[in-house]
Amino acid sequence: MIKANPQLLIALAIYFNSCSYAQEQQKISYDIRINYSEKRRVETRSSFKDKEVSKKLEDDIHLFFETGFLKDKITLIINNEVIINKTISTDEALGLAEYINVGKKKEVKNLGIRLNNGSLAYIEIKPTDNVIGVYLVDRKLLVVEFIEGYPSYY
Repeated sequence: MIKANPQLLIALAIYFNSCSYAQEQQKISYDIRINYSEKRRVETRSSFKDKEVSKKLEDDIHLFFETGFLKDKITLIINNEVIINKTISTDEALGLAEYINVGKKKEVKNLGIRLNNGSLAYIEIKPTDNVIGVYLVDRKLLVVEFIEGYPSYY
């Protein structure tokens, strides 16, 4: 018969409790708002107005993680497969945390974004939509907006 070591049991209990606490701390609760009804208009830089460049940009889906992120773990799910897991923070001088070229519009059937192991924002993409802005308001509201034009951050 194996005899339990009380100090070892206490140490293990403290360790597992702290791991659980750290994981729970990383998960935040937030609401999700996806604005399908009206696109946000931005001024497009002149270099993007070139027809050849513009056509190439229109073939892909562009995802901009903008303001409100601070050491947040994002999970990007494309066609029901986790593609990206990374930690991002907004550069306050630029107003941008991360830019991701999601891929060709015709190849992306569905797109999901999860923040800090929280709720999934499932985004339906129409054929006319290819630029998406995502930002976090007061760490309580994840906002997804479709953008008309190509934003510049400088």
